[in-house]
Amino acid sequence: MPEQVATVQGTSEASQPESIPTRPIGEQSPDVAPFLQTSAELHEKKLGHEHANARRAMYIAGAVVALGGVGGGAYYVSQQPVASQTEKVAKKTSSEADSTDTDAGSVEDLDDSASSADEVASSSQAQQQAAADKAAKVRAKKLAKVQADPDNKSPWFGMVTGDMPYDSGIMIYEIFPGYTASQSELEPEMIITEMDGEEIADTAAMKQFLTRHIVGDTITCTLKDGTKIKVKLTTPRSKINNVTYSEKIPAGNYRYSSGFSGASLGDMNEDKEMGFYVTGNTYDSGPVSGDIIFKVGKYFVSSNQDIENAFSHSGPGSTLTIKYFDSDNEIQTMSIDLS
Repeated sequence: MPEQVATVQGTSEASQPESIPTRPIGEQSPDVAPFLQTSAELHEKKLGHEHANARRAMYIAGAVVALGGVGGGAYYVSQQPVASQTEKVAKKTSSEADSTDTDAGSVEDLDDSASSADEVASSSQAQQQAAADKAAKVRAKKLAKVQADPDNKSPWFGMVTGDMPYDSGIMIYEIFPGYTASQSELEPEMIITEMDGEEIADTAAMKQFLTRHIVGDTITCTLKDGTKIKVKLTTPRSKINNVTYSEKIPAGNYRYSSGFSGASLGDMNEDKEMGFYVTGNTYDSGPVSGDIIFKVGKYFVSSNQDIENAFSHSGPGSTLTIKYFDSDNEIQTMSIDLS
């Protein structure tokens, strides 16, 4: 800002000079030395050389009074807000600096928190991996025992199954209570075609599959209709080795001719499959040549004798249900009224 110069008007008589105008707040006070020099020169020219010394002395005295009183006050008044404003600016700057430090600290805290969370996650993953590795080692030891003695150590379902015709799966005939199958949603007459996505063509394939598992594993059985059932293998084979299923159906009190002719599917295929292969039928409906009867009433059958014994358990006036596979390997049903 340009420097302001105060001018003092002189008089013929000694008097106090006019007060120096007060500067607006915020402006700097002029340097005293230039002020005194300029004022003295004006007085020397106007009053003459003869009175220069006296007037100069008088002016200087007055100026000193003015500067000491009014000027000094003006200087104090004008500088005080500046100092106050400077303090405010300093405080604001300090506050902003503190805020910046706080923000920086907050960011550092967030970074520390993120780092801490990463460390916790990493530690958790490491613990999970360690637990998984330990479980894998334990399972490997158990699996080695299963493969060394599959007839006793391998898991077992606790159910009787029959091979479907033409390697198309296994059918559940009976489920023993208290064992693996009974603790699942598996039921008689369900046809299993896969286990864990692996094709199960017959009972032999199921046995082989189980030798690659241990008690405690959970597997998924896929049925012929696409239904998937999870089964936890809870039973070792040793616990059900003495559980037997009689394939021979005891004769009942009645004698009937079944009306079907054919042969044991097991006999035809080296005991590999269960069911009765139909070659003739005396009824107007029901299975035709090539179809396979697998159940009469409540009994699963695999021979002509089985069928006749199943008939003998039903008396006159009763209705007997026959279930069989047709040429498309679909389950069909017929009913026979006994007289």
